[in-house]
Amino acid sequence: MIPHGVDVQRFHPGIQTDFRKLHGIPADAVVVISVGTICYWHKRMDYVIREVAAVPDAWLVIVGQESPDSAAIKALGNDLMGDRIVFATLPHDELPKAYAAADVFTLGSLFETFGIVYIEAMAMGLPVICSNHPNQKAIVKEGIFIDMEHPGNLAAALNGRDQSNSTICQRTVCAWWQRTTT
Repeated sequence: MIPHGVDVQRFHPGIQTDFRKLHGIPADAVVVISVGTICYWHKRMDYVIREVAAVPDAWLVIVGQESPDSAAIKALGNDLMGDRIVFATLPHDELPKAYAAADVFTLGSLFETFGIVYIEAMAMGLPVICSNHPNQKAIVKEGIFIDMEHPGNLAAALNGRDQSNSTICQRTVCAWWQRTTT
């Protein structure tokens, strides 16, 4: 089997972006990004919103296509996060600029058959927090794997309190969190 790949000429660390400025995100803000359809079912963007809302001062960028659930999910985001949430629909060639504005990537899916967005985020140099499903472990390899079914798990990982992933956490999100909050 040959897995999917991404164009590393387009997706790579160091891309210059004005995404934060265009969307009113402070330059020193901690930004979590999630890329996928804005829906309850599969991508579970409502879960991501609730979890990131529980992380003080964190901003959330959700980039994805609209679904019948989008209006309700956007309302939830605005209610819980106020101006700390940005929803965007971008053409694929503009995605690197959104990733470059972020500090960490997550996706609320319980499983993905593959999940090209994980590969894009890793190519951009972002730490990845994802489901502990075997598919995601095989794709991401060195990320933070959590049980996305339980409320509080993503927030704990983002806050650097996920003890089940302590070694990986120290190399990725914990190091990132210390760097961005000091």
